[in-house]
Amino acid sequence: MITELSLDQIVQAHSMLRPVRQDTVEFYELCSSIRSHGILNSLLVRKHDETRYEIIDGSWRFTAGKSVAYKHFPCIIVECETEEEYLALQIQTNAVSYETRPVEFAKQMEYMIHVYETNGEPLTRSELAAKVNKSAQWVSRRLKLLKLSEKAQAAVSDGTLCLSKGVALARINLHRYQHEVLETAPGMKSREFVLAVGKFIAHKRSEKMEGRIEERAEFSLRPRLQSMDTLLIELDRMTNISGIITKKGLTTAYEGAIITLQWVLNLHDEGRQQQVKELRHQLTGKERLAIIARQRFDELKTIRELSERRGDDDTIN
Repeated sequence: MITELSLDQIVQAHSMLRPVRQDTVEFYELCSSIRSHGILNSLLVRKHDETRYEIIDGSWRFTAGKSVAYKHFPCIIVECETEEEYLALQIQTNAVSYETRPVEFAKQMEYMIHVYETNGEPLTRSELAAKVNKSAQWVSRRLKLLKLSEKAQAAVSDGTLCLSKGVALARINLHRYQHEVLETAPGMKSREFVLAVGKFIAHKRSEKMEGRIEERAEFSLRPRLQSMDTLLIELDRMTNISGIITKKGLTTAYEGAIITLQWVLNLHDEGRQQQVKELRHQLTGKERLAIIARQRFDELKTIRELSERRGDDDTIN
């Protein structure tokens, strides 16, 4: 049901999905249309207080109407009590509007997520999508635009950069790199641009890795104590230390003591090679844990074998 409300009965939206830009051609054209034909589409409002109503959808029409001295506005009054309902309804009503830009949707959905989190009800992407009557992919693609720099977001908003290219560009974290790739966007099709972004990221990762290796080529070994089980196994077998002594041709007790301490602290040649390998491959936490787990398994297996052997020896004796 459409109700006519006077100017003083209407309160501007406290959170606008599309901020009114009064210095744009679009706004001037809307003012001209209202001056000639009146307001053709009703405002969507909700109860604000005893005598006034707050705009949910129609801020542009309301502002344009005020600027041309419009005194009364056709309105549809809906029940909308919570902030969450207000934001969801605002996004739904604007989702079919061509003028509403993807970045504007993203910022409003981000605010909607914040409101839910503030109220102790965090939203997943799927839950947010259900509340605004859109697919999870629709929501996810637009939220990715928030990772873009202001310059890149502006390019998406003015149509210089399409949504697909904007989503692809958001994969690049640093804004200065986004600007570098953004310059190539106009001459590329969406698919070509997506591939170009992927190649750019791979190239930068390669450069970063090479830079790290060069920076750390001359590094100081970090003492890293062998595990207790490894030490016990070595005490029983003396394979590693004796092998190093033989390989290096050491002849004095002092040299033997030094190489023993180096091995215990992982400062020997193999320890150095392992640390270089870790730096070169930049192992993740999970990968390091997997290596430690395998080493631990081998240690326990060896200890079990030694225990069984000692048991057999005791029986024979």
